[in-house]
Amino acid sequence: MQEPVCRFCLEPSTDASNPLISPCPCRGTVQFVHRACLYRWMFMDADEPNDICSICKTPFLEEYLPTLEVIPPKNRIYIFLDNSTSFFLLAHYFISFLMVKMFEKEANLYQFMLTSQVSVNITYMTLFLATARVKNWSEYINVSYRSYAWLIGYHLLSFYALTNGLFIISVPLGVNLNMYWRTHINTLKSVNLRLLERFRRG
Repeated sequence: MQEPVCRFCLEPSTDASNPLISPCPCRGTVQFVHRACLYRWMFMDADEPNDICSICKTPFLEEYLPTLEVIPPKNRIYIFLDNSTSFFLLAHYFISFLMVKMFEKEANLYQFMLTSQVSVNITYMTLFLATARVKNWSEYINVSYRSYAWLIGYHLLSFYALTNGLFIISVPLGVNLNMYWRTHINTLKSVNLRLLERFRRG
């Protein structure tokens, strides 16, 4: 009887840490694959891992797969969150200008600037939190906590500058909204790479 070999590298199993597995219904000469070979094939594109067999067209068995984060597709919401700085900055100016023109005798500019900035920030963060999805929270926090701490501190400094009438300083500090989404996407990719490397090592 012929010794089973990997469908990708055509080599038999020689390492207990990298066994031949049968992750899908395929049979015959394409039934077996080294675990490491399967992962290399699946994750040639780290952004869009391929978890479906190219021969039988069925998903690989979950027992052979790490629970990876799903990278959001580049749809309209993704594009909006990733390129929101200009939109929110313009909205911030427009709302402030409109409110000052309407109520310039009853209130001051900085109050309206603060109100508009709070409004656009709440809108963005609500959409961000409703869209962001995470499966591996411990890994996610471990990878991203420094980045998010820096962003939140940067944001709070912007609000502090605005509430104290330092509008010129608050503007450059307040244009970092889209960095939350970019940090989220980069964190998901980093988590997937960590999980994949750990899974490869067994």
